Amino acid sequence: LGQVLERLGERDLARDRYRVSLRLDPRHADAAEASERLRALGPAAPVAGPLPDLSGFEVTLLPFDAKDAELLALAVPKAQKALGLSFRVAQPATLLSPERVLRPGQYDASALLDAVVRHQETLKPAPACLVAVTSADIATNDTNYLFAQSRGSRRAAVVSYARFRGANATATARRLSIQLSCSIGRSLGISSCSDPGCVMAYPGSLEQFDKKQGTSCASCARLLAAYVLEIQGKLQEAARLLEAHVLAMPEDEYAGKRLEALRQRLDRK
Repeated sequence: LGQVLERLGERDLARDRYRVSLRLDPRHADAAEASERLRALGPAAPVAGPLPDLSGFEVTLLPFDAKDAELLALAVPKAQKALGLSFRVAQPATLLSPERVLRPGQYDASALLDAVVRHQETLKPAPACLVAVTSADIATNDTNYLFAQSRGSRRAAVVSYARFRGANATATARRLSIQLSCSIGRSLGISSCSDPGCVMAYPGSLEQFDKKQGTSCASCARLLAAYVLEIQGKLQEAARLLEAHVLAMPEDEYAGKRLEALRQRLDRK
């Protein structure tokens, strides 16, 4: 179906069908073809119809030291352009401590995220979304390393750029901006995307990470707008965008459940 739609010139609809193929059975032989077609199609076109202005939603970034803050100054404009959100860089907070070391040279991502959430409660006004940034390498007991870890229930995340260091600060900042965009989306409730070029794609390596285009695909852009509007209390607009997403991607069970909960809130109102 994706290939037929692509031949008919319906490129965005074809992308959606290729993503369905990847999500339903990523090990199937046709999944490799779907992945290749997604790469060949390139970044998705903007969602039909203008998305709402999201600049009123502010994300707070928390550097652990001055060097983190310097790199954020380079990365934030790219993330701002990709997501359309506003950003504020808070004063550095020293949350790295010996009791949060997991193994030599690595910190426990879960323990650091716990510390970030506790710090979140001390900030006034309370951040709508808080993402901590560190140069320290992070991992968990069952992973060798992580680029980031998020907690949707608290809209918080911790990002490490230890493995993002490139030939220069500009290259490192580009990778950091992509991971910031991904972690913000994850902390708001967006799951991994099967489009390898989307910022929400799950990379198994730095090589796969560098295939990301630095922007969201049409589906993830629509979801981001819906979830931000929901947080802002604009329930009707959020429901409209979620309905469009669920119609296009019926296999996204989480979005379907969130839409149903949103409809119930609207019914009560």
